[in-house]
Amino acid sequence: MCDLWEVELAYRHLKHQRLRFRGPRHARPPEMQRSTISSWVQKCPECGYCAREIDKAPAMAGGVVASPGYQNQLRSPDYPELANAFVCFRIVSEGAGCLLDAAWASIHAAWACDDAAKVEAATECRNEAVRLIKALHEQGRFLAEQRGADEAILADLLRRAGRFEEALDVVDRSMATTEPGLTRALLLYQKGLISKGDAAVHRIEEAEAG
Repeated sequence: MCDLWEVELAYRHLKHQRLRFRGPRHARPPEMQRSTISSWVQKCPECGYCAREIDKAPAMAGGVVASPGYQNQLRSPDYPELANAFVCFRIVSEGAGCLLDAAWASIHAAWACDDAAKVEAATECRNEAVRLIKALHEQGRFLAEQRGADEAILADLLRRAGRFEEALDVVDRSMATTEPGLTRALLLYQKGLISKGDAAVHRIEEAEAG
């Protein structure tokens, strides 16, 4: 049950179901988990609260969910439905100070936009993800444990958003401290794509093969 509506409308015994979204799979990376992206966010059909699990909500969520900005995003025609859910998840997470969840929600929203061929919306989501990752780093926190992994993700986000100079700067700075291995291979591959002004989607196998 949605935590927000459980408090306000418990007497109605509302039942909430996990939303399932379907779309083209051509833009998905090879990781098996990516095929389950539709289950990574839930949305309350009554109030529109979006979260990884809607039966848990931070204290401030009610006010955020009721705000015009949140409700407008929830129904934005510029984004596919799944992406709207992820963006709303990002809004609540950031408001609660959970920058890690907010950053990943923005990344996942970008993927959902990719799958729906919403190029401008995907770029906006990637720019939000970049902002949140940088804010996370300012707190001394990271998306991933492996050295250089955050920089590889950040470089890809910047490249896909057409911010090539910034992406190259991230790659060059990270290369100096990243040990040989998959992460370094990803950084080198990103550098090659950036040098060609390539903002398209690419698969991880291409970097491994290169």
